[in-house]
Amino acid sequence: MRLRLWALALLASLALSACGTSAITIRGTPRMPGVDGRVYIQDAEGENRMIRVELQHLAPPQRLESGHQYYGVWFRTGSHGTTFAGRLAYDEGSRTGRLAATTPLRDVEVLITIERQPSPRAPSPHVIVRGRLN
Repeated sequence: MRLRLWALALLASLALSACGTSAITIRGTPRMPGVDGRVYIQDAEGENRMIRVELQHLAPPQRLESGHQYYGVWFRTGSHGTTFAGRLAYDEGSRTGRLAATTPLRDVEVLITIERQPSPRAPSPHVIVRGRLN
């Protein structure tokens, strides 16, 4: 089953790369150094871009900080501040997380944090992944 999921993910990645999708590799911060991931960026309707985040080797959030149950994904820019992109869909069995979001923003720093609430108003100081999209 796991091999089938990886094969589907590989096919999806190849299909997206044929459609003008770019990707960057992201790594965990010292708070969670074992995290590996990719962020895929694809032009969408109008001025928007589809951002897809895929992470591997994620520990359960409550293991990192007591009372925290969620992973939040944030987009930060110098001119627009920090925007909540959504909650990372975390699979504890496979230790993976995924999120797809649309944004018109450019030159974005992506932050992934551990959170107490499913839809927080501001990012917690517990940043586990950080990456820059141009």
